[in-house]
Amino acid sequence: MRKHGNSSGQMSLLDSGEMPPAVELDKPVSLIHISNNLTAHQRKAYNVLLILAKKQLEKNNHDAHIMVEIPWIEFKKLMHLKHRTQKHAIEKLRELQDIKVHIDILGAEGDRIVGVRHLSLLSEIRFEEDSFGDTLIKIFFPPTICERLANSDIRAVLNMTEMAELTSKFGTALYELCMVAFEGVEGNRVEFGYEIAEFKMLMDIGKGYDRKYDLQKRCIEVAITEVGDVSDLRISYTLLKEGRGNEIRRVEFVAERIEKDDEETIRAQQLLNEAIQHVKDGYEEHSQVIQAVEKYLSDKGFEYTVSNIAYTNVNFKKNYIKFLKDALENDYAINDRVRKQQEENAVKIKRDEEANRDLEEAEKQAAKDAAMVKMFELLPEDKKDDVYALIEEKEKTNFFFSKMTSVEQIATAMRELDYTV
Repeated sequence: MRKHGNSSGQMSLLDSGEMPPAVELDKPVSLIHISNNLTAHQRKAYNVLLILAKKQLEKNNHDAHIMVEIPWIEFKKLMHLKHRTQKHAIEKLRELQDIKVHIDILGAEGDRIVGVRHLSLLSEIRFEEDSFGDTLIKIFFPPTICERLANSDIRAVLNMTEMAELTSKFGTALYELCMVAFEGVEGNRVEFGYEIAEFKMLMDIGKGYDRKYDLQKRCIEVAITEVGDVSDLRISYTLLKEGRGNEIRRVEFVAERIEKDDEETIRAQQLLNEAIQHVKDGYEEHSQVIQAVEKYLSDKGFEYTVSNIAYTNVNFKKNYIKFLKDALENDYAINDRVRKQQEENAVKIKRDEEANRDLEEAEKQAAKDAAMVKMFELLPEDKKDDVYALIEEKEKTNFFFSKMTSVEQIATAMRELDYTV
C-alpha cells in the first residue's frame, strides 16, 4: 500500500523503499539469493533497514550482534512517515517480521547446495520510552542475518536510487541478481543463469507461471523491461529445454551496461549492417562501405552520416556503393534532417505548452490537496483510521489510485468521506 509521506508526495519507505540520491548498499550475496516471497516495497524497505544495520555493525566493531535503535522522530523522517502513526509503523514492521524466506538457495559460486534454511528477516521489534519520554524503536536482526552482514566476503553493490524506481517484485529481484553477476567483473557485459527450479524460487514464481508464455511475458520480460527503464542495463535471455516433453530446464541471461554513446554506436552499427546487406558478399565491397562510413563519421559527425546511410538504404537503385558515396559527399539527406528537426521542434513547443498548462492545473490542485492534508492532521484518530482504511481498499481495486502520491491519496479519500474539521 502506498502510504502517506511528506507534503512533497513521497511514499513511506516501508511501502516504497525510497532513498536519498546516491545511497548504496553492499549487500551480501547470500541475502540476495533468497526466496522472493516479498513485495517490491518490502524488499526495498528491508534493504533500507540493512543499511541501518550495517552502520550499527561498524559501531559494534563488527561484533555479529545487531540491534538498531532509532528514535521514533528520526524513524518517521527516514521512512517518510509524516502522516503515519506508531500503530501503522508497527503493523508494517510486523509484516516484515512475519515473513520467512529460504536462504542459501545458491552457493557462493552459484552451485546448488544442500541445507536450504528457512528464517525470519527480523527477529524482534520493540517500542520503548527513553528517560525524556521520547519513543525509541529497537529492531533486532536474526543471528544468521547478523553473521552474513558481518562476515560475508561476497557482496553486490546496489544503487538504492535506481531500486527506488522499481515497482514489481520480479524487477527488484532481477536487478539484484544482475548486480551479483557484475560483482568482480571488469567489463560491461556478463552472462549468468539458473536451473529453472532455482530461478522460480529466487523470483517467487508460483503455479500460475507454469506455461512458457506466462513465465516469459508475465515475469521475465516484465522484469527486464523495468530494469532497463531505471538503469543502464540491457538484458536478454534464453530458455534452454530438454527431454521428450521439451520442458524448460534452465534460463540464461546476458546483461550489458549501455551508455548513451554506446546506444548511438549500436544504432550506427545497425544501419551499417543494413548497408552491407545491399552489396556483394565480398571483403573488398564491404571494406569500401566501412571506409566510407568511418571517414564521414569522423569528418561530419554521427547524425550527418547515419541520416545519409538511412537515405541510401531506402533510395538507391543499382550501384549501392556509388549511391552511398555520393549521398555522403553531397548530403542527400539534408532535407530529411531539416524536416526531422522541424517536427521535433513542433512537438517540443506543443509539449512545453501542454506542460505549462498541466503545471498550472497541478499547482492549483496541489494547493487544494495540501489544504486537505492540513485538515487531515487535525482529525481525531478514529477518522484518520477511516481515511487509511479507504486508501487501502482503493489501492487494491484501483490501479491509478495506487500510483498517486500519498498527499493525493489522503486528499482524495478525505473528499470521498466528506471529512472536514
